[in-house]
Amino acid sequence: MAAILAVLALVISAVVAIARNPQPRTAWQHGRASTDRPVGTRRSVRSLLIPIGAAAGLVVTTVIAPPVAAVAVFWRFAARPLWRARRLRSMEALQFERSLPYVVDVLRVAASAGFNVSGCVATAGRYGPGDLGERLQFAAQQCSMGRSLADSLDDIVIEFGESVRPLVSVLVSCELDGVSIVNALERLADDVRQNSQRQAEIRARKVPVRLLVPLALGTLPAFVLLILVPVLAQAVSSLRLG
Repeated sequence: MAAILAVLALVISAVVAIARNPQPRTAWQHGRASTDRPVGTRRSVRSLLIPIGAAAGLVVTTVIAPPVAAVAVFWRFAARPLWRARRLRSMEALQFERSLPYVVDVLRVAASAGFNVSGCVATAGRYGPGDLGERLQFAAQQCSMGRSLADSLDDIVIEFGESVRPLVSVLVSCELDGVSIVNALERLADDVRQNSQRQAEIRARKVPVRLLVPLALGTLPAFVLLILVPVLAQAVSSLRLG
């Protein structure tokens, strides 16, 4: 519908320009000697082309602007917030995945030094990196105020998800059952390192797929310019000579 209206505006502009075209003035009216060639012809053509160009611009704007505006609005208010939220979640997940082995190592070192479970949690909260270390420090503060360690650590599972449940299960079981925490943390440290290595390999395998589109956009125009264009030019010149 918009394209039809734009074409109609183009036709109306052309008709109006022709109707309003002034009568061609002779060269005598401009003080010239010759009266054979009307001087108003160039001006009439110009007056005809201006509204036609304006109407053509209106057609292009009417046809192209709505999809572009729709895409811009969709990106600004729908796609961009979702993309930023997804990127933020992925960055947080990556930060947690990188900080988890260090936190487990701090717990293991503290357990080897003779600390109990609460002392290990407090040490990991003080020296552990990332949000997990801060959350363990908060759990240690809650335990010092009288809350049970199991309840404080269960809140960590609710906040960080199932990826931290093995660590919380080891700490809670060692606290409740009195099991040696050193051996359990050593086994957990090995599992965490292997899992982190697997995740790193998965991310490394995804890199060529992500680079495929930029690589294609960067090399395809160069391929067309350097390979296809000379071949086509040579073919056209040979056809003209033939």
